[in-house]
Amino acid sequence: MPSLNGPVTPRFPLRPDPVPRETVPSFLSRLAAMRRTEMAEFARNMGFSVRRFLDGDPEALAGLVTWGGVTPAQLAELQSWSGEAVGEVRTRFRGEVFVLRALRNPVMRGCPVCLREDAQRHTGPAAEVLAMRGDWQLRDVTPCA
Repeated sequence: MPSLNGPVTPRFPLRPDPVPRETVPSFLSRLAAMRRTEMAEFARNMGFSVRRFLDGDPEALAGLVTWGGVTPAQLAELQSWSGEAVGEVRTRFRGEVFVLRALRNPVMRGCPVCLREDAQRHTGPAAEVLAMRGDWQLRDVTPCA
């Protein structure tokens, strides 16, 4: 039985810490994984579709502050690596404007070195820790930052 006099370490963390260059969907996915559920189901349980997170809906993102325990500054950082809509076909990514398709691509890219380092820093399930970084979304980016 855990002691009531000191901190209790949970079996698994309920709130991940954002990692450098992480995207909103990556954080949402890891948050869901820590609760042993699929991202789409977790988003629905929060009252939103995954699309609303992808589109940067302010209400959905506010849910990450509540459910994910992120600060407004952390949320702004996650958003900056995810891309924010600027009109119909453009997105702002890290202060620069891109054509939306430059970032929204069905092909997932990742740096195997970064993902291996993520896995080595964690003893639990990989889904809880493997974070997708925003710079990996750009088609022309091949070396990892």
